[in-house]
Amino acid sequence: MTNIPMVSINMSCYNCSKFIKQSIESILNQTFTDFELIIVDDGSTDNSIEIIKGFPDKRIKLFENDINQGIVFSRNRAIEHSQGKYIAILDSDDIAYSTRLEKQVSFMELNPDFAMTGTWFDIIDENGEFNGEVIKFPIENKLIKTQLFFGNYFGQSTMMIRREIFDEFRYDKFYLQAEDYFLWVQIANKYKVANLQESLVQYRIHKKSITQSKFDEQESFVKMIFAYQLKYLKFFNMNNYNIDLHYNILRNKYILDNISWQTNKEILNWILELQKRNIDFKIFDENYFTNNLREYWKYYFSRSYLYGLKAIRYLFTPFNSTLTLKKKMIFVYKCFRIETRNKLLA
Repeated sequence: MTNIPMVSINMSCYNCSKFIKQSIESILNQTFTDFELIIVDDGSTDNSIEIIKGFPDKRIKLFENDINQGIVFSRNRAIEHSQGKYIAILDSDDIAYSTRLEKQVSFMELNPDFAMTGTWFDIIDENGEFNGEVIKFPIENKLIKTQLFFGNYFGQSTMMIRREIFDEFRYDKFYLQAEDYFLWVQIANKYKVANLQESLVQYRIHKKSITQSKFDEQESFVKMIFAYQLKYLKFFNMNNYNIDLHYNILRNKYILDNISWQTNKEILNWILELQKRNIDFKIFDENYFTNNLREYWKYYFSRSYLYGLKAIRYLFTPFNSTLTLKKKMIFVYKCFRIETRNKLLA
């Protein structure tokens, strides 16, 4: 009988000859050795395949796409060929620290109710130099689930997922460039997830990185994911205007000095509605969710006195309940002063 490995590491490759040797070596140097390395080459035209075949380790299993099919197809093909209890991911330009698999497997074995775990990671440049930047994502399930409403808080190359999860979910081609974010959102909405409080991967930023070369395209899919998550709060049949409003708030696209009172009012009303619906439907942890919204609220409310007396009613909202009486009086005074000035200038 063929021995089934505990972990299947999935690696997709397309013209990755510059970095893939280091990536493979980082897997072969793991302290945890019960694994298979599934590599899907997506029609490379450089010498990537030659480099991969240069490793004699039988745990490496190479699959070649006849033509370039794209990252989503390749990621899903790697999953199909994976036999392990857990699937770990490492992109072909990133590097895993030697204890990565050992520590993630230990966590998953000790926590069978968790579907997946990521880790913190270090940022390196094209030459592999560490610039001191460490990405420290939240580690606790309820907080991660909440934060995913506002952005992606998992590192693709740090992930380890139970194999059976992929019987239910796969990477979705309709969210290309943000397919990983969409997958994490779906999994976290149904299962418990975590990040380990330790950097176990080096994530490489270089000229060909998806996040650098295709940022605008990626953001269009992030907007779609934001819209998808609004359904959790029972927002259905949303029009493009409201989706744009929601996206622009979460991505801090509005510049305070350049928005009208109407836009400022819509922003404040939207933040209040998000809070209300989460309280009503109990989707995300109330404290974590409200704390996130409070930061957006403070940003947009802070300058709303510039619109005069009509802004005063927003002073008496839950987000301002902690303001001292003195600060409330100062805000009202500023509103009156602006209103008076505008009348004198009229």
